[in-house]
Amino acid sequence: MMRCSYAQGRANQSVKASHVVLVLLSLAVYVAIPLAPVRLCLLAGWTLWVLGSPRNDALLSFVAAAVYVAAFIPNPMVLLTLSPWAAELAFVIFGLMWWWIGCRARGPVAMPLPSWRFFVWWCGMALAAYWASWQAEVPYRGDESFHLISVQLRWLMLREVAVALLPVVAFAVVAWWRKGAWIVATVVLLFLLATWVSPGWYSPELINHEYAQFRLYRYPAAESWVAALLGGLGWENWSRVIFSNEMARLLSVWSVLSLGFVFGGDQRWRAEPARWTALATWGMVTSPNLLFHGAMAYLELPAILLATVVLMDAEAWLARPWPQVCRWPAWWAMVLLPFTKETALPVVLALVAGRMIAQWHRHESQQQAGGMRYRAQRLRATIRGEWPVWLTILGPATVYVALRTAHEFRGYPALWQNYLEPSLWWQALSALGRQYGLLVPLALCGAVVCRKRRRVRLAVGCFVAMLVFMVGDYATWIGSGRFNLMLLPPLLILGWEGLTRSRESHPTLARGAAVLLLATNFWLSPVGWEGRRGAWDVVQERWYPYRQCFEDIRARQPEARLALANMDWPYAYSIPMLQIGWSANVIQLPPQSVEAALQFASTTNTTVVIYRLEDDQQPPPMGFEAHGFRLTAYYPARLGGLVVFERVPEN
Repeated sequence: MMRCSYAQGRANQSVKASHVVLVLLSLAVYVAIPLAPVRLCLLAGWTLWVLGSPRNDALLSFVAAAVYVAAFIPNPMVLLTLSPWAAELAFVIFGLMWWWIGCRARGPVAMPLPSWRFFVWWCGMALAAYWASWQAEVPYRGDESFHLISVQLRWLMLREVAVALLPVVAFAVVAWWRKGAWIVATVVLLFLLATWVSPGWYSPELINHEYAQFRLYRYPAAESWVAALLGGLGWENWSRVIFSNEMARLLSVWSVLSLGFVFGGDQRWRAEPARWTALATWGMVTSPNLLFHGAMAYLELPAILLATVVLMDAEAWLARPWPQVCRWPAWWAMVLLPFTKETALPVVLALVAGRMIAQWHRHESQQQAGGMRYRAQRLRATIRGEWPVWLTILGPATVYVALRTAHEFRGYPALWQNYLEPSLWWQALSALGRQYGLLVPLALCGAVVCRKRRRVRLAVGCFVAMLVFMVGDYATWIGSGRFNLMLLPPLLILGWEGLTRSRESHPTLARGAAVLLLATNFWLSPVGWEGRRGAWDVVQERWYPYRQCFEDIRARQPEARLALANMDWPYAYSIPMLQIGWSANVIQLPPQSVEAALQFASTTNTTVVIYRLEDDQQPPPMGFEAHGFRLTAYYPARLGGLVVFERVPEN
């Protein structure tokens, strides 16, 4: 990846006091203005500014240490061990060694940056594509509910240690300004603080929460911390226990927005007008699968962003020896990638394997090869040069996999017999057409036409590795859009290479292909204009207007006692009730008929029954009465609806 002249120019400058003041003022705007689009644009601006900052190495070094700390030390994962305090010490020692070897600052990291015209065009396009789904209701029976509650728990933890974080923030600002020993002092302070606020410091109610216990086994705790931090920086959230849908999903939408900057900074498109570059990028990141998941509080989106950065910067990742590779964006993306999602580990292994092969060839002797001694020398040279890379990239992931395997939590099935079933391969490959549309043939074109480029070869290797990994899963999940998101980075790179090659030879053809790709993406989109996601792919997620329903009931009966009927998942109602700040008395009834639910509610002190309709189930007529309850409201949804029955007052 070539470095842009703007980034090189910034690298020759020094950080001035005015820069610090500007950052602090923009942070004050972020905190004070409760508008999610404003905060998203500020995050985008900070992202570009950091990438071009002459002190971004200090910032990246601090971020790497903070991500490690969040994933292992204050996270209750240490409670999984036989001796928590011994494990705490081991995590600290390993973490400091890990950071010192691979994550220390070694000079500015320059990345090609898009022009300000592209920034304006792209921000507008991205907001237009994801605005409606960004605000959509949380799905019923969807994993997003669980992830939002996980973010809520991280926010509660952050609120308990917020005051203690202030000296670390102050040291981080000074380290960014001064560098040198200040960086080391900041990271050591961060580790010491994390040890002090280790799991034994948190309240027992927080640690014993059922979702906290479930998260003990989950590695992507770092992303939950980041999402909680982004949401918690808004002053309006200090009095809440859970954020609005827009703020809770801010990390995912920021990842999609930043994904566009990866392509917008491509030097080969500098001669193209900014609006056409933004349009081509819009076609890349509006594939149906990404439109469906791109504005949800899932964990895949930052992983997709980081993997795409590595593949875009493949030349540096494959060719540069350590520690020179640490001056390139691919290195820092690889450092952070294993901390995001378990399903990213096959991609991580494929990227590390690709680098190992490239470095093996780099150590080829200029003399004629021959014999075991020659191969042994090459092997020793490769190991000497690559062990810091293996420790930094694979070390934390290996620790996590060991903990996860020891507790047998959601292990990977590794069904080898699946590879002999042609129907399963067809199931995996055919799903790509529905989920990515014309991006698939465009990527195939890029793989064929540009097959000699290292970037393309590495992308093909990652695609094959991830596909093989997924075919070994349970048959139900093969081809699932949620898991196929990890196939998106290589598809994006291959598709972009195909589009770039066509632009170099036939600019008009490239523009037509970009417009056609964009039109096909929105034609295949599973997201409606109102932002609601329909039944699509393997998972049949349902959305219900719980928030509006609860607000209307609270306006009529603030002291209402609710019965949620026909519910087979317990946490569907909790998020909207927390968001509106209503702690009503609620009981849940299992799946049953309307008649049975009303009959049971009549034997309790329930005043309002909310019955959930599924699929084509029709609601009773308005005014329907049974067992002392009358139907007073109906809230339709795409795959069902909510029916409200209120107790009839006794004469």
